[in-house]
Parts: sequence; structure tokens; C-alpha cells
Amino acid sequence: MTTENITRSNATQVGNEPALRQFWSQDRRKVVSIVEAAGRFFRFVEDTEVHEPATSFMEAYWYWEETHRSGLYETAEEAEKEALLALPWLTPDRGTSSSS
Repeated sequence: MTTENITRSNATQVGNEPALRQFWSQDRRKVVSIVEAAGRFFRFVEDTEVHEPATSFMEAYWYWEETHRSGLYETAEEAEKEALLALPWLTPDRGTSSSS
């Protein structure tokens, strides 16, 4: 598992919520984002890269699909801890990350 620290100046968005930290699967086809929600709560959101095969009238393509959205937590650390419990591919050896 690789980790990427995201600062507010270059934060990615998950919907309209800023992503504070992101953890990627080794094959980089899944990502979980720790996001700030409603300005004072936190959640985690998992996205998975999906392949849509070609058809007779459309070329094949890839897209990101949201595959899990948690409830709200009081801290980013709580959201991260719950992500570890909920997502089998996300393992404790993913490294450490710091808040922005």
C-alpha cells in the first residue's frame, strides 16, 4: 500500500468534499480518501477503477466509480481507523500519513 499526503493547497476533491489523505492499493486501481464533510466531520470514500469493454459501437474505456462511502466521524483518525476495518484491501502496513 502506498500513501500520498495531500495538503489543502493541492487537495483533490471527492464530490464537493476536500480529500485530506489518500491511500492507494498496490495496483493503483482502488483509492480510499479521507475527506472533510460539512466543515467539521470526516468520512472515508473508496473509489475503484472500472473497465468497460468495447462494443460494436463504442471503444473500451476506464472510469472511477465510488464503491464505498462511510458515515460521519468526529476526527479524520476515526474515519481512517474505520476504513481499515471496512475495506479488506486496506492493510495496517500501508504506512503512515500526517494531517494537513
